[in-house]
Amino acid sequence: MNQDKNIGLIFKILSNQMKRKIDSKLHNHVTNIQMFILRYIDNTQDDIYQKNIEQVLDIRRSTTTEILNVMEREGLIERKSIDNDKRKRKIILTSKGKEYVNTCKKTISEIEEALLENITEKEKEVFFNVLEKIKNNINNI
Repeated sequence: MNQDKNIGLIFKILSNQMKRKIDSKLHNHVTNIQMFILRYIDNTQDDIYQKNIEQVLDIRRSTTTEILNVMEREGLIERKSIDNDKRKRKIILTSKGKEYVNTCKKTISEIEEALLENITEKEKEVFFNVLEKIKNNINNI
């Protein structure tokens, strides 16, 4: 297969480039996955539990546990027990987490705007439709 047409390689390169760009603009040690978790918690009106994060980001339970443990140690989130089930713990942002989310939102918005520069609405629609099909294809393998 032609290396220029290897979709997995292209996704990996784009992911690496985006990560480096975000890291250079934010100047911090929060990982991309932590950033996405923080944004997800901030954007969701309902209570958030670990299972929600596992499902939305399609990551394993053990991975999610490790990430959340680090985020809690760094003071970005808190996990609070709920009254009717002590085994379940609601995940909430701390003030430090909220502050970081606001910075992330601004930075990511700027980067996404730059990524889509000179791309028409029709091209964006086709692009996102193709990505959705690729995601479904992966799930059907």
